[in-house]
Amino acid sequence: MFVPRWRDVFPHDQRQMMLGQNLVPSKLANLNDTIQDELLQVYSPDLPDVNTWEQEVTRWKVKFSDIPKAQLPGDDPHVVTWCRIFNDTLPPQVVEDVLTFDPSADFHTYKIVVDFEADEAVNPALCFYLYVDGVLWSKVCGIRDLSTDTDLIFHVFPKNYYLPPVVDTFNPYSTKAFFRNVVLPPEPSAYCRYGAPFRGGENPIIKYEIGIGTTILGTEAVPYMEKISPCLPCYNFCSRYNCNSTCDAEEHVLYQFMLDNFTLPATKIEDNETKPIDYYFTVKAVLSSGVTTVVSSDGFYIDDTPPIFDPDVMGGDFYIDVDQGDFTPVRYQGSNSTIKAFWRCFDEESDVVENWWAIGTTVGGQELQEFESIGTNQFGMNNTFEDILEHNTTYYVSLICENGAGSAVGFNDTKGVIVLLEAPVDDVNATIPGATQLSEDVVPKDALQSTDPTKLGVAFTLSHDPSVNRYDLCFGTDEEKDDIFPCTWVAYNVSGTIMVEDGWIKINGMNIRRLSELNPVQDPDMSDSDRLSSANNAFNMEPGRTVFMMMRLCNAAMRCLNKTMGSVIITNANTDLETSLNGLAITISVTPSSSRRKKRAVGDDLVIVTPNNLTSGHSTTFTKLTQSELTASYESAASTDFVPYIVDPSTTTDLVDRILLGRLYGSEFAFAFVSVGHVMMPGPILMTYRDVAGPGPHESGNRTLLTNWNPVRQVWEESSRTCINETDTEVFHNDSTVTVKVCNTWRGLTEDAVNEPYFRHETMFSLTNAKASITNSEPKLAVPDDIYMSEDAGTIQYQLEATDDEGDTIEFYLVGNYTNYTMGTPILSVDGILLYTPCEDCQGIETFPVILQEVQDDPDIIPPINVTIWLTVNVTDIIDPPVIFLTLVGESQLPADPTEPVIVYLEQKNEWNEPIWSPSWYALIGAYDIESGDKPQLNVQEPVNGTLIITDNTTMLPTIADPCPNVTQRSDNMMFPCDLGLLKPINEHEWNYMKLTYIQNYSFSGYDEAKVYFHDASGALSRLVTIQFTVLESPCHNEGECEPKNKTISYPCEHYRRAIESFDINYNCICASGWTGIHCEENINECISSPCQDPFVCYDYIDYYKCACPEDYPNCLLRPWMIALIMISLLIIVVIVLFLVYRWKRRDSHIPWVQKYILCQIDDKNNSFGSTDSFEDYMDDDSDGGLPNRNPIFDFIDPDQISDDMDFPPTKDECKNEKRHMMPSFEPVVPPPDFKIAPHPSEIVEANLSADIDVMSKPGWTFPIMDAPTEPGSSGYGASMQKALSKNEARWAITDQTSGHPAQSSSNSPYLLYDRQTTTLDPETVSMYDEADQETLEM
Repeated sequence: MFVPRWRDVFPHDQRQMMLGQNLVPSKLANLNDTIQDELLQVYSPDLPDVNTWEQEVTRWKVKFSDIPKAQLPGDDPHVVTWCRIFNDTLPPQVVEDVLTFDPSADFHTYKIVVDFEADEAVNPALCFYLYVDGVLWSKVCGIRDLSTDTDLIFHVFPKNYYLPPVVDTFNPYSTKAFFRNVVLPPEPSAYCRYGAPFRGGENPIIKYEIGIGTTILGTEAVPYMEKISPCLPCYNFCSRYNCNSTCDAEEHVLYQFMLDNFTLPATKIEDNETKPIDYYFTVKAVLSSGVTTVVSSDGFYIDDTPPIFDPDVMGGDFYIDVDQGDFTPVRYQGSNSTIKAFWRCFDEESDVVENWWAIGTTVGGQELQEFESIGTNQFGMNNTFEDILEHNTTYYVSLICENGAGSAVGFNDTKGVIVLLEAPVDDVNATIPGATQLSEDVVPKDALQSTDPTKLGVAFTLSHDPSVNRYDLCFGTDEEKDDIFPCTWVAYNVSGTIMVEDGWIKINGMNIRRLSELNPVQDPDMSDSDRLSSANNAFNMEPGRTVFMMMRLCNAAMRCLNKTMGSVIITNANTDLETSLNGLAITISVTPSSSRRKKRAVGDDLVIVTPNNLTSGHSTTFTKLTQSELTASYESAASTDFVPYIVDPSTTTDLVDRILLGRLYGSEFAFAFVSVGHVMMPGPILMTYRDVAGPGPHESGNRTLLTNWNPVRQVWEESSRTCINETDTEVFHNDSTVTVKVCNTWRGLTEDAVNEPYFRHETMFSLTNAKASITNSEPKLAVPDDIYMSEDAGTIQYQLEATDDEGDTIEFYLVGNYTNYTMGTPILSVDGILLYTPCEDCQGIETFPVILQEVQDDPDIIPPINVTIWLTVNVTDIIDPPVIFLTLVGESQLPADPTEPVIVYLEQKNEWNEPIWSPSWYALIGAYDIESGDKPQLNVQEPVNGTLIITDNTTMLPTIADPCPNVTQRSDNMMFPCDLGLLKPINEHEWNYMKLTYIQNYSFSGYDEAKVYFHDASGALSRLVTIQFTVLESPCHNEGECEPKNKTISYPCEHYRRAIESFDINYNCICASGWTGIHCEENINECISSPCQDPFVCYDYIDYYKCACPEDYPNCLLRPWMIALIMISLLIIVVIVLFLVYRWKRRDSHIPWVQKYILCQIDDKNNSFGSTDSFEDYMDDDSDGGLPNRNPIFDFIDPDQISDDMDFPPTKDECKNEKRHMMPSFEPVVPPPDFKIAPHPSEIVEANLSADIDVMSKPGWTFPIMDAPTEPGSSGYGASMQKALSKNEARWAITDQTSGHPAQSSSNSPYLLYDRQTTTLDPETVSMYDEADQETLEM
């Protein structure tokens, strides 16, 4: 079986295109021919036999034949280097070079260099160099100096803008360019900004050193010398060196310097020739950090010779008379206000750098102007001498020029310029050969006639004015005009005869020059022989033409005198001359069938009557024009401005005024009528003729019209419309005659036209058979009324064009009251430029009316016709791609540049930095589609080092806030964006949106990209959005923080370099207190300095230490001698206390009383207070059998005194009760030996007392009512308790809380607690009261 080889049929580039439909195109360049064949076998359809393979080959060949050859890659590769000037003030400089290699087959290094190239050191040229792989490939020189706004552009585009189909929607064709080693401003995140070396940054320039060398950057001629110490500006916190606050950091200072005390040779001998030596200034800028940079100036020469004035120029006339032009050197001038001169001074070594000039009335004088500098210009002009310059006076210019070395040379003109301000004297006699006087005395007097229309001339005599040096001859169709024979210098101050004859200029009968040589406009395609032939040198004037003859006498300063020699009217046998006598009107009657003139009589076909009040002698001529005269050619080969006033009516029927358009059928009678000497009529001329249509006026059919040819407008006019301010310009009579008023037949319509009111110039008239009515047809649209455009194509501009049969101007207008626009409102200019912008995503048909309106110069005569047409705009539907959005808190996260990714910064997740982990990133992503039923679908290219999670997916109509709340007032992170710019209601879109969450992998740092886009059912794709998760490396342990290594030049911690480069390159870890190490992984040992004193040892903790006893000796502070010392101290304290008590109760009787009644140490056997019986008598005094109501009063001030109210001694039981009340409720920490602690009252509870306590602890219990009065502010007896008392509280509440009397008890207990608490039920507080003085002793 035959196995085809594709490379045998298709070249390499075509095979790449074939594979491009199946493979990512970026991979094709790496495929060799064999691999391509294998891939094509795989991706091509099955080829079972040769015929099928040949069919497939044919299919591909046809496909490739449809592609222009230039679209195939690798065909004629070339590189174009160009430099474009801003605003295209000059054409761009372009150099195109052919590449000898395929630029797409491999990587190549392209380097661009902008530098100077010097053919000579003084004038270097700026060049643009392109190097390819280190080889100079292209060069553009002569570039203008670059400004600070110069742009370096790298533009990549496919040849002929061809791109093969995209096969991977996640990787469309794209390219990026990176400039390297280009000095650009720093990134906005940089703290301190740097400038070029010659503009101080953080390290300012502290000095400049200057030297001279014979090479660039050389200093061998004059070594470096310090010359400049600049002012050092202060740059806010980045200024870390000595600076001067008065220096402006933004000011650009131009320093000047001078080097002296050296001698440099000017020339050198090279190849046996003396040549100048090139020198260069080299400047070294030294930064405060010690870094230096150097730069050299352009080259310069040593010039020790002065400049030179060019003798060829200075030896001739170098003055300019501004009245004669800007470039003609003169010896005499006619200007009375300006002195202008030019000169040439040169210096081959250092050029002339400055010129000065002065003006005086003497050689070297400065009377009119002192020396003034005009820079490098070598011409000067002073126009301030109005009324200062005098006639026939000579003025002199003095000059000084200086070269680049400072050498100067002067020049004093000795010839000067002579000012002539007066015109020559008119003493020349002139006659016109061949011209004769008119038959009668006419006005003007110098009016002559000639019967030869082919020659004219003048004979003149010598002028006796010695200043006259030239005679000019001029012929014109009016005074002050030379449009027949332009003013020509024909003679010096001599006598002679000048004639224009037989196509020649003849002087004294000799042929001097052909007429065509005087014509400034020459046909470049005509040969010299044809130009000089008789046919191209004709001179022929029309019958009735008035030629005005003039001579101009000029002196050397071109002060001229115009000498009018009169006018010559061309006559023939058909010419009739009529002259006004005494100002009466002139009447001419003519019968068309006969050229015979006769007096006016009834029935004459044509009668011409001039107005009265003519100047006596005012003459006119009437000439009937024959067919030969109508068809003859009238011209002057010497002038392009000559326009004949007689034309052939049969060939000019299309050259008509608008009102005659389409109406003229043929001339019946033509004639010329002339006012001799162009003397203007005082009023309109009346011309009466017979109308073949009979009595008028006529609205239809044909009639006879009087028309005239207007040489100014070059059209036929209706003669009745030549009078602007006259009425009844056309009167119809019953005898079928019509009288027409005729005025200015040479009227111009331009703005600068000077129009006279009445007849003056020779004019050709014609009685013409014409259509009676004015023709005017409707305007018609000349372009299609259907306009097609695509949806969302923006604004379409459509040029409307309209015309009518008469060629009237048509203007275009929209119908003002039309408002039924559905997709957009058009804009229409009067000249037909239609602009239409349909709404976005709109499609359909828009129809609207447009008015075509005629423009007529005289709408009262020709009413304009307006037509309304309808235009239809067809907006064709296109597939609208989905519009993607990505928002957070309602704010778009998409960058303005669609090629840039969405950048998300995240902290790396490590086990040691959990406190600074970034929360999971999420956002609202979605798309909408304007096409109904075209639901967008999400496509995702998953990230490699993380996970994308899609939740809350919905296609429901969203809720968009209106008005949109302020960002600071938004609380919903998944809020829908407000600024989608929808052009249609929300429900007219298809929606799909969801929550997109990214979960990053542990320990990963770097770039993790996800790509998303939406597609719809039509296959349209939204914008491809790349989300670049920039996971920042985070190696800092134990709450360490990132910090840039160098804040002035490094990058902030939230910067992409922290993700793609090693953390330690640009950043440090700032450790929390107590930690150290590169990444804060080491705990600082605070005990390393042994801060604890013996016997303590140091224990290290996080960020602190503790001194304590060793674990094996916890009581390291209690030494044996310390214990003995403490015991001795306590013993001493006890002895001192006993001694003080002994001193206080120094009497013997007090000691037993204190022991018994204070310390309750009762001894029944030894009672010093009396017998037992006496004590019982004391007890019997109490009716209740209890303790007395009052305690004994002990005088603490005088312990020896006991109150008489006290009854002693108490019984043993009383002492027991008293003891219970006096004992504190707490136990001593260190009880003394053999000390007995009194029991707490709660511990001494009898059975009956326990029952009372239980009753009081129940809810609702009340105090018993007593006969004792209540205290002020109390609730009295019998008040209910707010709550049940605890048993502990009940023990202390048995007595009345107000009076202190015992409360009644339901029991028969012989024990009554006697306690009084006024402020609390706290059983820890015990008080004893005496009712007499209310003294309280708190125990």
